[in-house]
Amino acid sequence: MKILKFLVSVVFVGVFLEGCTYAMKVNNLDEYYSSSGYLSKKISIGIVNNGQGQISEKHIDEIVFQLRAMNQFTEVQYPLSSKSKKPDFVIEIGPRIKYDGSGLNFLINWPGVYIFMPGWNGYKYTADIKTEIKYVSEKGQPVEKRYEMLFKANQSEFDRTWTVPADWFLTFGVSSLIGGFFVTSFDEDVQPEFFRYYSQPYAKFIANKIVVDLSTL
Repeated sequence: MKILKFLVSVVFVGVFLEGCTYAMKVNNLDEYYSSSGYLSKKISIGIVNNGQGQISEKHIDEIVFQLRAMNQFTEVQYPLSSKSKKPDFVIEIGPRIKYDGSGLNFLINWPGVYIFMPGWNGYKYTADIKTEIKYVSEKGQPVEKRYEMLFKANQSEFDRTWTVPADWFLTFGVSSLIGGFFVTSFDEDVQPEFFRYYSQPYAKFIANKIVVDLSTL
């Protein structure tokens, strides 16, 4: 009988803890759409990374992948090498990425703890991406463009929602009240998963914009 009670308790705790997590959901992936332009003839382009850090580089990798898949170019050089044939256009791409949390996360944590809100709603996070692009060729003056995108996500995991079971069993809301101040910031642990969700829509949007821009130059 004791073993049965122990097993039931283990199952109950497992279900309870599972209910304190919310799988990553990016809410506005369909918000950014750009139809692809058409180049009257294929050209060669070279891509220069004008961003900063590894995260920026990953965004550019995704853009290059989409550009190569479009069958609009004779060549997409990346990284651009001085030893390679000079492309028709050099395109400098500089993603500026800022990840952030939300002040609403405080309310989700407390008093949301009393209705398990971190588990069924998740915390709110954003990826604010400003992509600066410069087109350089020997035929004219450099042309600069800037595209802004804001992806919105909900997610929670136990390293932040542990105050929920603590409050229900021990601290009666105090842990979530204090913890609410900490969950308003961005959780760096979710960045890789967040990026995986929005990287393809982001890169496809920017690649389409690049083709549209080139068609007018």
